[in-house]
Amino acid sequence: MHIPPADPSRVRIYLDAAPWDFRPRNTDWRYVRHLLPRLMEWQPDLDLVLQTSTKITLLSNYKAIRMAIGRRVGMPLALESRETDELDAHELHRSGCKAVFSHRGYPTNAGNIPVIWQSSILDPVMTRSYHGGDTHTQLAENELRHQLFRRATVVQVSTVSEAIRLSKTYPELAGKFTPIPFFLPDLSAAPAELLERHDTPEKIHLLFVGNEAWRKGLDILLAAFLQLPDPIRHHSHLTVISNFDDRRFAIPNNECITVLHGASHIEVMKQMRRAHVLVNVARFESYGFIFPEAMSQGVACIGPQWEVQRELLDNGRAGMNVPCDVAQLQVALEQLIEDDALRLTLASAGHTRFQQKFSPAVVAVQYAEMFRRFA
Repeated sequence: MHIPPADPSRVRIYLDAAPWDFRPRNTDWRYVRHLLPRLMEWQPDLDLVLQTSTKITLLSNYKAIRMAIGRRVGMPLALESRETDELDAHELHRSGCKAVFSHRGYPTNAGNIPVIWQSSILDPVMTRSYHGGDTHTQLAENELRHQLFRRATVVQVSTVSEAIRLSKTYPELAGKFTPIPFFLPDLSAAPAELLERHDTPEKIHLLFVGNEAWRKGLDILLAAFLQLPDPIRHHSHLTVISNFDDRRFAIPNNECITVLHGASHIEVMKQMRRAHVLVNVARFESYGFIFPEAMSQGVACIGPQWEVQRELLDNGRAGMNVPCDVAQLQVALEQLIEDDALRLTLASAGHTRFQQKFSPAVVAVQYAEMFRRFA
C-alpha cells in the first residue's frame, strides 16, 4: 500500500498495528487499526499512518499463533518475546512519521523516534485474585515491563488511578505515565429524555454483555438474580448477550431470562437504550468499553470493584462497584430494581460523566495534545 508523503503542517504519527489479525475478536488490534485512525475526524491536523508491512504482519500473526499454541500445550513463549516486538524500520523511515504509537509489545527497533507505548501493569489486587499469588513469573513480567517503561518516551494508561499507582511504584518515571481514556468514536450521548425510562417502569430491564461470560461474572449474576425474592425478580427481566467463548454453562430456563447469541454491536446498543441496569462484575477486566457505552445511553451500571472500574464509575457516584460475590451483588440488584430514584441518580450521573470524560470529542483533544508534544 502506498504511504502518502508527509504534510509538514500536520502531526504525523505511525500506528503500530498489522493490517490483519488471525484473532477476530482481538480488541487491542481493532482499537489501533480501526478506531484510533478516526481521531482525524475530530482533530484535522493529525495525520495517522497505519502500518502496511507484509513482513511485520506475518511476524505478528506467527507470534500470536505460537502464543496460542504454547498456552494450550504448556510451553509459553519466552517472556521477552511476549513483551517486545519489531517495526519495519524501512517503512517507518519512508512514512516520515515523527513518533510511533504502539499497543503491541514494545517496538525495540524504533531507533531515535519517540515511542508512545499504550501499556500498563494491571491492578495487582485483581491480578492476584484472578491468577493467584505473586509468582516468580509475575514478578519477572513486572521487572521487564519496568525496563521497557524506561525506554518509552510516553507510557499511555487508560485511567488516572493507574498513572498514580505506577508513578508511586516507579517514581523516577512518574512523568512518563499519561492517562487518557480509550477513544470510542461511534459513541454519542443519548438524549437526556431517554433517562425518563427510569421513572416507575413496569419492569426493570437488566443487561449482561460479554462474550467471555465466565470471566465477566455471568455465573455470579445468574446466582444473585435467581436468589432475589420472587416479587422483586418478577419485577425485572435479565437479557444476556454472549457467545460463551471461555466457558459454557447452563442458563436456567426461566421466563425472566433471555439469551441472545451472536448479537451485533448495533443490537447491543439497541438493548442498551431499553435497559435500566448493566451488570458486569468481571473477575478480570483491564478496562471495559461496555461501561462508557452504557453510561452514554443512560444505563445505571454495576461494575466490579477493581481499580480501573472504580474510576470509570467515579468511585460509586456514577454507578455501583460490587465485589465478585453473589450475596453482595444480590443486595445491589435489589436496591436498583426497587429504588427508582437511586437508579435514576446513578444513570444521570453516568450520562453526565460520559459527556465530560469519555465522549469522542473530549478524548480526541487529549490524544492530539499528547501527539503534538512528541511529533
